[in-house]
Amino acid sequence: MGIPLHRRAAEGLPVALVVLTDACNLSCRACFRPRGPEQEAVPWSFSGLESCLDELVSVGQRSVGYTGGEPSLWRDGEKTFPDLLAASSRLGLSVMFVTNGRPFRDYDSACAFLDRYFGLTQASLRAIVSVDHWHDGTWADGRSPALESVLSWLEANADTNILEVEVASLWGLDDSHNIPLGEFARYTEAGIKISYVPLSPTGRAHALSELAPTLSAHGACKASLGSYGQVLRQQMGITEEDWSELPNSELHGPCVAVTNLTLGLDRRYWLCNDRAGEDLCVAPAGGLTAESIDACLERNPIVKSFLETSVADAIRESGDERGILSPASAAAILSRRHPYGVSGRASCGLCQHLPRECFS
Repeated sequence: MGIPLHRRAAEGLPVALVVLTDACNLSCRACFRPRGPEQEAVPWSFSGLESCLDELVSVGQRSVGYTGGEPSLWRDGEKTFPDLLAASSRLGLSVMFVTNGRPFRDYDSACAFLDRYFGLTQASLRAIVSVDHWHDGTWADGRSPALESVLSWLEANADTNILEVEVASLWGLDDSHNIPLGEFARYTEAGIKISYVPLSPTGRAHALSELAPTLSAHGACKASLGSYGQVLRQQMGITEEDWSELPNSELHGPCVAVTNLTLGLDRRYWLCNDRAGEDLCVAPAGGLTAESIDACLERNPIVKSFLETSVADAIRESGDERGILSPASAAAILSRRHPYGVSGRASCGLCQHLPRECFS
């Protein structure tokens, strides 16, 4: 019979996302949320979030990620963000959060945040930090204040290996605003992983095709990506000479459907699939069950068809410790190949608006 669909929807996802707040301490040009520093944090209660975490565990979810806004702004009375992260880990969930670096803005702040968390639990913690010229104050004088604070904390706590820090850096077509690849060298040597997120001329790109408006299913070319091609080259691990000789046909890579189970600020659970063209409401907070997930999937055959593939099984069997498939593992699972699938992170997005047969 295989794994039930609701298990695929929960266990097969890399992480369940919880949107804690729309508030942020920054007002960045590239932000996709129309909120500024003056916005009050959405009043999620600590007990309400605990109940939602119990729901996620009950349907088989094993990882949770917090986002916003800036999630570190959340608090409920004496309970602050590190308390929520620790409570999540005590339920057996792998925990990560996305931040603009506010918790690590200086060494004292980093110590207060991390010492609080690791004083409550010894479970590992993964932080994804935005560092680029579009997020105000995250890069100055050739360095990242947040990453400097993290490195200092790691040096003072050299006996720990339970903090994993990654960088998500926006990369746009305007080279003057991009942080050169070599500038991150010192951080990569220290074990911090750098990933690049494409930025289109009209805002944050959800797919690489937004960087190349004339892109077609059979017209992928290196020139259309401009400087972002160098990011792809680095992620592919090939030299500049090999990149210059690489045929355009080699830019086609495996397509992997990305589906997130997301708890929104509206207190509802959503299945967010980057191939379905819309977000699918599953249930209100307090009403998430295996049956509600199955019913949502039955009403939405596009998402169901993706989850019925062996991708969920492969993530568990062939994914890395974060549950992310390597391009090689993905290629062995799915036959559809898209332009720029070689990036391993951002899809080309063409299947949202072109016939499926274009990608056979």
